[in-house]
Amino acid sequence: ILTGRLVESNMDGSGKTNILSTDFKDWRISRSSDSRTFLFTAPSGHVPGHGFILNNTNGSLSNVLNNMAGLTGTINRTASHILASAGEGQSVSTYSYSISNGARELLPIKTISDKCTWSNVDDNIIYCAVPNTIPQGVYPDDWYQGLISFNDRVWRIDVSTGESNVILDPQTEAIQSMDIIKLSVSPDDSHIIFVNKNDLSLWMYKME
Repeated sequence: ILTGRLVESNMDGSGKTNILSTDFKDWRISRSSDSRTFLFTAPSGHVPGHGFILNNTNGSLSNVLNNMAGLTGTINRTASHILASAGEGQSVSTYSYSISNGARELLPIKTISDKCTWSNVDDNIIYCAVPNTIPQGVYPDDWYQGLISFNDRVWRIDVSTGESNVILDPQTEAIQSMDIIKLSVSPDDSHIIFVNKNDLSLWMYKME
């Protein structure tokens, strides 16, 4: 019987350690700088998704999110919060999930978690590329398959308060529409780096 394995190793492939073996083989992974990993089932808006927290030290697995169609997510560096998105009603809903108390809060933005990255300075802050409008569709499937493209702005969201504000509008700054992917921030949160999915061009923006 084939099993799925999660293996930790050095960058050169040495020092391999098997930290999880399961009958399920199609996991998606988001790793914190803590000893925990957020695992979720391969996302599709056609099926319910489930998310788990893996303790990398002892291999224990805790179910934290259930029955969310099209579930995707990203965990922050201290493993205190997960930013999760789900396809709901031919649109998208975005949530913050507190690992400490299990509270799930609907955020005032609608985007796919693949378009977000956590701050390297403040564990409550996340930066997300948020579509101006979201056409009806099956999410994230239609976006993954290129059937739908977005026109994004970059938002800064405080998941502890729900406060959010736009920090970059590519149509204003770069005079073009961008469907933003691979968003990341510099170690001091002074710069945002991202790729425009429309033409795979690489961009950097210095925050005020």
